[in-house]
Amino acid sequence: MTVKSVKRKLKSTTRSRRMSRKYVRPMSRKPEIELYFDVNNGPAFAHVSMVLKNGQRITANGGSMIWMDSSFKVELNVKGGIFSSLFRAMATSSTFFQTDYVATKDNSRIAFAPYLAGDILPVSVNRGDKFTLASFGFLCATSNVKLTTVTKLKGTLTGESAFLTEISLEPTATSSGMVWLASHGGYEKIMLGEGESMKVDNGMFLMAPSNINWELSTVGGIGRSILSKEGLVMKFTGPCELYVQNRSIHGYIEHVLKKLVKKLK
Repeated sequence: MTVKSVKRKLKSTTRSRRMSRKYVRPMSRKPEIELYFDVNNGPAFAHVSMVLKNGQRITANGGSMIWMDSSFKVELNVKGGIFSSLFRAMATSSTFFQTDYVATKDNSRIAFAPYLAGDILPVSVNRGDKFTLASFGFLCATSNVKLTTVTKLKGTLTGESAFLTEISLEPTATSSGMVWLASHGGYEKIMLGEGESMKVDNGMFLMAPSNINWELSTVGGIGRSILSKEGLVMKFTGPCELYVQNRSIHGYIEHVLKKLVKKLK
């Protein structure tokens, strides 16, 4: 079966938003590594389906695989070591054990989906890139992507976690990588020019380059922020670009808890 025929079979017959074919471009002169994927059923209930070549592997959070063909070999790994994985599992939505799905033949098919309803953002990671993700943002990645946990204590004041996930290429990587991010709801790219600024509400941050700094701000004074229940927000100043999501996981959890408390009374 050729890759093209597999691509035709992966096309959804239902209403879906189809992403175009993507490639992981090499950082060396070695042959280009092709990676085929589609993001289907977005923006509300997205999942990413892939076609891998023999030997290619995808690292994913535990429990995020929704289907795969029987040719895959499954391995558990402790990304970055035991202590790093334990800290990441306690501080972010990433699991202690990352699962590697290894294709054992060409045209192996597999799909992943996040826990919550929303969209999936594919991001290419090149040599020198570092991106900071929301604590619930990581879904899966090519195996040459490195996951680390960074501390941002001021994030606790904006509804974000004090511990965020940072992605970059592994030092031994010979090609660029790809990571797929889970947004709660849809996502939007915001580009700011020199001197422009943007305030991002609680829990709406999804991803930005790690070298972008942000500061705490209010929506219009401390009093208005408290009375409007907006609290403190993240203020980004250009030139920069960032991605935001249009639903807050923290707001969703608060809504569910309120419903549960009413039922328990």
